[in-house]
Amino acid sequence: VPPAANFDVRKLGPRNKYGWFITDFHMHGGRAIMYTHLFAITGGTVSSIGSIPADYNDAGACGTVGQGCSDYSFKLAVDSVSSTRTFYPLVLRLSGWRKGKPLNHTYRIPFDSASLKYLIPRNMPDEFKPLE
Repeated sequence: VPPAANFDVRKLGPRNKYGWFITDFHMHGGRAIMYTHLFAITGGTVSSIGSIPADYNDAGACGTVGQGCSDYSFKLAVDSVSSTRTFYPLVLRLSGWRKGKPLNHTYRIPFDSASLKYLIPRNMPDEFKPLE
């Protein structure tokens, strides 16, 4: 279980819809990967509604960031001005370095009402393919 500092509660939708944000960190093979796992009440029960990338670096496996290594992070925001009946879209701002090249991109992640999840866009860096 992550420490208490890794837990947060935020408003995720209209009519007082809140969600739990839990940051989880994994390290393997010199690579450090962090996700924010989202949970909310859907259908009367607490459910996972997605796992959103937070941070990645491979300095332990690669060496120096400017020489072909990766070190980047995402800033997560909730687009609470969007009109929706379910959950607000998320906005991820990506910055850092990937394989020695600068990164700067913004992703908008809508909530998918059919699957009841936030789905990772297909054009995310390969390190953040969907967990589910």
